[in-house]
Amino acid sequence: FLTHEFHALEEVCTTFNRINLFFKEAVSLVAISEKLANFDAADFTRKSSEEYWEIPICLAPQYTADLFVHFEGKQSAVEDYLAAFLAHTYTLEFYGFLPGFGYMSGLPKNLHLPRKRNPTRLTNRGTVAVGGAQLGVYPQESPGGWQGIGYTPVPWFIPQNDPPVFIQSGDPIRFTSIDLQQCRSIELAVEMVIYQPKKITS
Repeated sequence: FLTHEFHALEEVCTTFNRINLFFKEAVSLVAISEKLANFDAADFTRKSSEEYWEIPICLAPQYTADLFVHFEGKQSAVEDYLAAFLAHTYTLEFYGFLPGFGYMSGLPKNLHLPRKRNPTRLTNRGTVAVGGAQLGVYPQESPGGWQGIGYTPVPWFIPQNDPPVFIQSGDPIRFTSIDLQQCRSIELAVEMVIYQPKKITS
């Protein structure tokens, strides 16, 4: 849209709730404002897709400990939270914080969780976590201040692959519950480099 009008435009970078424009040289803010005033967002609205990535998530107690702390050990509250979480579709917005750490939108307000007062020194790779209104998956071991709600054995970042991430910005994502045996089977398939992420057509 803007590249045809501004040849000095070098890069467009999307973040969670904004679009950043980078120019090779000074450009009139008035000229940019005039162009944006004629911008019809409807022409660029993300089209709904019938395809989505199906990401397995294990909800065994060892992976949902943060939820039990948050809900003060109430089993029914944890179960209700997880059932509601699995019912929604999320969208990969962008990668940041760590290589391959995907920020997802679409988390309903009733599923928002406060960040931890004291960050955890070690958050395990594959931890599916919520921080405020945001949802993400830790692609590697890292300190973290988000609440872990489950674990996915699917690697989100493989440096030797091109591209190193298989989910692209704008892709829909749904999580499906798996038990510990299924989780271990997927981990083995990942180790043997035979696991293929599932893209579902509804």
